[in-house]
Amino acid sequence: MKSNIFNILVVIMLVLMAFAMQACKQDTIINGTPADSDLAGQNISAEDDDMEADEALDNASETADEDDDEDNQGVDIDQVIVNISDDDETDPDQDESNLTDVLMDDEDEDDDGSEISGGKLSVSFIDVGYGDAIFVMTPNNNTMMIDGGDDSCGSVITHYIREYEVYSYMDVMIATNPTNQRTGGLDSILYNMMQVTEIYDTGEGDKSQSYNQFHEMANDKGMFIEVSTDTEVKVGDDDSVKVELIVPYKDGFSEDVRDNSIVIKMSYGETSFLLMSDCTASCQENIMGYDLKADILKVANYASNESASEEFLDSVDPEVAIVSTDLAECDMTSLEVIDRLESRGIEVYRTGIHGDIVVESYGNDYSITTERSPEPEEGAE
Repeated sequence: MKSNIFNILVVIMLVLMAFAMQACKQDTIINGTPADSDLAGQNISAEDDDMEADEALDNASETADEDDDEDNQGVDIDQVIVNISDDDETDPDQDESNLTDVLMDDEDEDDDGSEISGGKLSVSFIDVGYGDAIFVMTPNNNTMMIDGGDDSCGSVITHYIREYEVYSYMDVMIATNPTNQRTGGLDSILYNMMQVTEIYDTGEGDKSQSYNQFHEMANDKGMFIEVSTDTEVKVGDDDSVKVELIVPYKDGFSEDVRDNSIVIKMSYGETSFLLMSDCTASCQENIMGYDLKADILKVANYASNESASEEFLDSVDPEVAIVSTDLAECDMTSLEVIDRLESRGIEVYRTGIHGDIVVESYGNDYSITTERSPEPEEGAE
């Protein structure tokens, strides 16, 4: 009797061991299958007593083969793009091209074969009274804001750039120095933007609330870059417009914040601009070794006494001079400087007289339009 019970127990143990070995074998197959073969979707289970281990292996292999035949369901998007190009059999002898090449070809066709340099560059000297605000739109519709007037000017500038359909994104912003007449309105512009990709600043800083608001907003909305050496800036994806930030303070900041201004040389084809911010006599001495030749000169510091010496004008040799200031509030403009400019045959435009001044260029020439009549207002010198 005891012997029979023992034999029955042995048989039961052998049966249990057989089932355990089969389950382990099926588990090994399932766990060893790559995740992207999606065996779970085939309802393969280690608990299915009706499926033999060999059948599970065969089904797993068949499933993997079927997945390979599907339309690249588990392939990364970059690989899909490559496969689209490779599967194009319209011309077997044609060289393979990637998606970027195709898009570039389409763009060239949309432009009727014309080069990018044939587009229009627009540079607006916005009338913000006592201050500077310059808005640039490149031929590729990339955008740059240079200075923003004082605290009262943010809404004026925001309204202006929206006429160019600039609502939430800007490529470049430059604060040429930390004074209120340069950075005061920039915080308002930033507030109305989702993103400004690159924001350039002298790094000198200022303790004023206006500058601190700009600095905080700039760090929230884009990449804040302190300029300590000459820097080339690319406006978005537009290579046709060359922008160089000239740094007069490479050897350290001067006591006068005006002498620590970023000077901007910008060129598009045969048209060039020199934007002087507040860089007057001593500051200009630090940049006289540069190629300052330009068609359009934005005169420094409201055309004050030290803004445009004879030597400096010899280096720049401009055809047009633009003075950004409010005649009613600013007594800094020197009539002697204005006379000096005009005596050289330089055409002078003043935001206090002409309002917004817009220079447009197709690369080989330029034209100027003004908001108001070029005739001086009553009481203007």
